[in-house]
Amino acid sequence: MLGDHCGELNAINVFPVPDSDTGSNLVQTVAAAVAGLPAPPQPVHHGEEPHEPVDLGVFLGAAGAYALEHARGNSGTILAVMLSAMAEPLAGHARLTPLALAAALDRAGVRCWSALSDPVRGTMLSVIEAASSACAARAAERDGDESHAGLVIVLDGVLAAAAAAVEATEEQNDVLARARVVDSGAVGLLLVLQCLRWAVTGDPVAVAPLEHLDGLDHGEHPEAMDGVEIMCTIALSPLDAASLRIALDELGDSVILTAIAPIAGPGSTGTESTSTGSTGAVTDAGYRWRLHAHVPHDAHDRALAVISGTGVPENLVVTSLRAEETPEPHQ
Repeated sequence: MLGDHCGELNAINVFPVPDSDTGSNLVQTVAAAVAGLPAPPQPVHHGEEPHEPVDLGVFLGAAGAYALEHARGNSGTILAVMLSAMAEPLAGHARLTPLALAAALDRAGVRCWSALSDPVRGTMLSVIEAASSACAARAAERDGDESHAGLVIVLDGVLAAAAAAVEATEEQNDVLARARVVDSGAVGLLLVLQCLRWAVTGDPVAVAPLEHLDGLDHGEHPEAMDGVEIMCTIALSPLDAASLRIALDELGDSVILTAIAPIAGPGSTGTESTSTGSTGAVTDAGYRWRLHAHVPHDAHDRALAVISGTGVPENLVVTSLRAEETPEPHQ
């Protein structure tokens, strides 16, 4: 579904920078999430049920971790954080229920807001917040109902709240208001939530068509920032990660730094809880982090030096923020 609307999402992409790639970034990030899915349990004999039920937390956690490692752009990184965060409360669940979904969306909201140095309303964050609040309220109204029908009713409420939040983004963000568009990443997230309902019900028709959303074919888009987008994965201690965030905040903006997984130390069991909500041992080795930042061209070299001076970046990609320029992979 994201692929079907990729061009539209790219066309209305003006925030945080008008680089016309939100749709493409979301599609690539979701593709990475799918590639990270583990194989489902197989029955011992043909026609039998597998002995081990599917663990939603394990499945979504693997997809979220792989998506974080290969996330593209600001929107893709936020979506990957959301998927990874949602996996944590779903650990041990073989099926989705209203209360489990509410817990997953609540965790996603906390993780996504805290991942950004300067979180802004009128973006994907507002949609996550609206979806989480609606899910919690609807789940509470169901009073412990774990039926499939109850889940669909809750999902309908989530989608209605998310759609309203998307329409409100234009009013909440001055950049969007001037361009007369809704937020591209927010629309993309609405499509992802619609796909969740589709997966649960088999019915792809869940929200009104996107044509009514403002800005799909008009508006004066602001000029793109003369700079680059830097993305990489890096192993750091929490203290070094905090220091790196501060340094990058001084050089640029749209800084996202979020833990992917702890690096298990010698003798760890891999089961201790951590401050990030993942599992593993808290050791001096720290965590693998996904990093995203926008920096001006004249700060490009300094930003890379700061990153390399803190740790060894992996999957490092440096991309121009001007839509007309060809993305530049960085070795």
